[in-house]
Amino acid sequence: MPLKIYNSLTRKKEVFKPLKKGFVKMYVCGPTVYGPSHIGHARTYTGFDIIRRWLETKYKVKFVMNITDVHDDIKPTTDTKKFTKLFLSDMKALGIKPAYIYPKVSQHISEIKKLVKILIKKGFAYKSKNAVYFNVSKFKNYGKLSKRKLEKAKTGTRIDSDKFERNQAVDFALWKSTRPGWHIECSAMIMKHLGEQIDIHAGGNDLMFPHHENEIAQSEAATGKTPFVKYWMHSGMLYINGTKMSKSLKNYIEIPDLLKKYNPRVIRFFIASKHYRSQANFTDNAMDQARAGLAKLDNFSLGKVDIQAELDDDFNTPKALAKIFKAKKWPDEMETIFGIKRKKIKIPELIHELIHEREIARKNKNFAKSDKIRIKIEKLGYLTKDTKTGPVLTKK
Repeated sequence: MPLKIYNSLTRKKEVFKPLKKGFVKMYVCGPTVYGPSHIGHARTYTGFDIIRRWLETKYKVKFVMNITDVHDDIKPTTDTKKFTKLFLSDMKALGIKPAYIYPKVSQHISEIKKLVKILIKKGFAYKSKNAVYFNVSKFKNYGKLSKRKLEKAKTGTRIDSDKFERNQAVDFALWKSTRPGWHIECSAMIMKHLGEQIDIHAGGNDLMFPHHENEIAQSEAATGKTPFVKYWMHSGMLYINGTKMSKSLKNYIEIPDLLKKYNPRVIRFFIASKHYRSQANFTDNAMDQARAGLAKLDNFSLGKVDIQAELDDDFNTPKALAKIFKAKKWPDEMETIFGIKRKKIKIPELIHELIHEREIARKNKNFAKSDKIRIKIEKLGYLTKDTKTGPVLTKK
């Protein structure tokens, strides 16, 4: 069965065919570092970490995640270096594999300016007082990702949020008085580190419009190449006790606080138990269930479980886990794909002695004695599996 990915651009599952055989260019929208990251980021980035891990079983993957350290929401006094360091520490604690590079907006100002100049030269952008805007009406396919049909706005409309004049309300800022617009930043960094066309662009579904829509418009307008992104992937939203996370409601949980309360293994298991595109609801009860499920899984003996079909079907982690539970085995993929290491069990001294005695019998080719010891170990509640690196013990 070929790998199929749900493409937000076409609203259907498609057989995955990278632009270059055997190689995948993948970009995920990273955090804006004006404070600690929250549980929504944990859900999104852990989900795409699992996806990346599965892709790496088939392809060489160049994975890039940006750091937005220049933004309207970032005050001049904000210590962006501190929050960047905290974010990377949180990602490591969650078991998320590091990106090939974490490009920062502040380090790509020249690339952003160059891209803006190209858009002005090609007639897709215009200057207005101290700002530069993208002329949406010049890009015929605007709205192809979000499927929004925008009505033409009146010219000369003043937008309070920007404090500059633009020709129509739908036009978006490429450059403001002292800093770049939000959308142009990602396009410039993608082109610098991955090229003018990439295989996968991923992020939360709240970024589909206007952020990702605007990325498509400005990138394809600048390069003349279509598609800018072949497969768009969007993760579902995370709710807290049935309510959407909101700054105004102050119902979000910062990752450092989340890690104080829950083991990263439990967090990853909870996230993996939901399909990455589905809405997830975080509650104490849901986390208790995740903890209980993982405890049950820890007691399974090591063994193979074929979950390729499930993961090739748009990375269906819930179905893959269901198959693992049905088989009552702990496959290698629990660590290599799901990123969940097996919990070390405390082994009684008697069992250690029997294992050692059995290894001596095996080396002396006394297999009858070896089998008797194995049976004795099983009666004491443990299973032993012989591997190239030595015996592996699991609780029955």
